[in-house]
Amino acid sequence: MSTTAPGRHRRAARRGVGQRLVLRLLDSVLAPLLGRLCVLRYRSRRGDLVEFPVCHVRDGDRLLVVAGRAAGKTWWRHFRTISPVEVRLPGGWSAGAGRVLHGAEREAAVAVYQLRGPRVPADAPLVAIDLPPVKPLRGRALAWSWFWIVTLAEFAGFAVPAGVGALTAGSAPAVAVPALLAAGAVEGAALGCGQALVLRHALPALRTRRWIAATSAGAVLAYLAGTIPAAAEVDRWSPVEAGAAAVVLGLVLLASLGTAQWPLLRRHLSRAWRWILVTAVAWLAGLGVFLAVTMPLWHEGQALAATVLIGVGGGLLMAATTSAVTGFALARLLASDG
Repeated sequence: MSTTAPGRHRRAARRGVGQRLVLRLLDSVLAPLLGRLCVLRYRSRRGDLVEFPVCHVRDGDRLLVVAGRAAGKTWWRHFRTISPVEVRLPGGWSAGAGRVLHGAEREAAVAVYQLRGPRVPADAPLVAIDLPPVKPLRGRALAWSWFWIVTLAEFAGFAVPAGVGALTAGSAPAVAVPALLAAGAVEGAALGCGQALVLRHALPALRTRRWIAATSAGAVLAYLAGTIPAAAEVDRWSPVEAGAAAVVLGLVLLASLGTAQWPLLRRHLSRAWRWILVTAVAWLAGLGVFLAVTMPLWHEGQALAATVLIGVGGGLLMAATTSAVTGFALARLLASDG
């Protein structure tokens, strides 16, 4: 469908700030941040170019779009008969055909939509847009999207345990440990959300909610392994006992996230066990960077704001390190998987 004819761009020319921002993000490595947001574009019966963002749910090679508050909208009426439409998704424009669903076909589509999106009102028109098969995100585009989005997600998540750790410093283990575990669950959920945003485009069949829950659970296990030595007063143990405990807890800490995610990943990636090794190496490198930066700067009697700022800064470097390693490795694993 041509969109370059002069003199008929009145509707498209009046793009709002929000729409221009959506289009810019869809053209960048941050496109997965938009989640289910995409842009529809079609020619009206009068020949005007109509273009606007919508939320969608993917169902195989088609998109499902609900026209909420349909009485005040007219765009969906254009698709009461099958009509050409273009959809802007991460990776570019795709030409397809849209149509309003009815009867049993609509009911089946509503069931699919509500598995991944919000509830569909009984009277809301549901438009199905059939598209050619979309190539999943791969290679350099995957690695860069993963790096930026997962770094931001992990950085935002790590700010919570960094703040909680500073506030509970010197507190009894009965207070500090539960607080840190709860903060670790928040960090894991944030990290899982960032990863899921990218994986939605790399592995479309992956259940993102389960991925987020698994990542949060793995983070809690990692924080538990990290807090046990202080809570159990390992420094009073014999050198042999303390050394054995350090090895076991260190392995649990490094492997917890990858192990929690592996059961979900193995359904979509052969030899998914390698992801456990990848995440362990990534977190070993990330924690090494974090400690190398923060330990020389932290000291007793320091102002709380300075302590938190140092922790957050170290967290940013840790997040960038881990996401760089895991993003590069994920791109290689998917490429080798064909």
